[in-house]
Amino acid sequence: MSGSGFQTTRRGTGEFLAAASLGKVPGVRRIVFSGYNSDVDIATAPEDIFPALESTLIPVPASAESWEVVSSSANDTAAGTGARTLSITTLNGSFAEVTQTVTLNGTTPVALTGAHLTTNAAIVLTAGSGGVNAGLLTIRVTGGGAARAYISPGDGVLNQCKYTVPAGFLLELHSAVMGITTTGGAESVRFVFVTTNSAGRQINAVRLPLFAGGQSIYRHEVGCGVPYNTVSATSSTAIRVLSVSQNNTQVDASVIGFLYDLSLWP
Repeated sequence: MSGSGFQTTRRGTGEFLAAASLGKVPGVRRIVFSGYNSDVDIATAPEDIFPALESTLIPVPASAESWEVVSSSANDTAAGTGARTLSITTLNGSFAEVTQTVTLNGTTPVALTGAHLTTNAAIVLTAGSGGVNAGLLTIRVTGGGAARAYISPGDGVLNQCKYTVPAGFLLELHSAVMGITTTGGAESVRFVFVTTNSAGRQINAVRLPLFAGGQSIYRHEVGCGVPYNTVSATSSTAIRVLSVSQNNTQVDASVIGFLYDLSLWP
């Protein structure tokens, strides 16, 4: 039995995961990350599943940076019709989680507190009559620098199929959905789970091909109690598109996993 009071032999069962999803298992919480990329081309693959506006792969800074958040719309402001406040969870230079609430100021950047390596979550907390963010919300290096993460217009949540495991935790992946939107004709997309440690070593842990015969299609992978991938502390995992057979391919992906506090679940 672990320090949480749950028998370790029950770990991964439907009952255990359902209880963890409801926040009833100490030291375990459900993690969901998802994204879409509206334009993957033959020549630009591999591409990560995010807006890919400045680069085809989600940027990984060499060290913690100062960041700011800005909208492309003046309506995303404290009294606007779009997004008003935003909750952002990042990892600092020690891979510890930092969550903060930011009041948006439209097209004027708002500084985040502290220094950051990566964004794991971001969600619109409050909004005006529009209910969601009116513009593209960009988390970027302070001073109008390179983009680090996005919330696409109307989404209200972070758009990236990538997660970095905080220090002192372990991530088990139990479910993934990948989809492609085709323009007609046969098409194939090769997805892969990429795991990268803090030193930059990459492993293509799980390959997931998807074939479409002239229609949009999706693939759903479920671990059935046994996780199909386990990611250690300070490592990141992402679904990446290795190749496509047609230009202008739109891809979507979502992943559900469970994050274990290693002080309770060694």
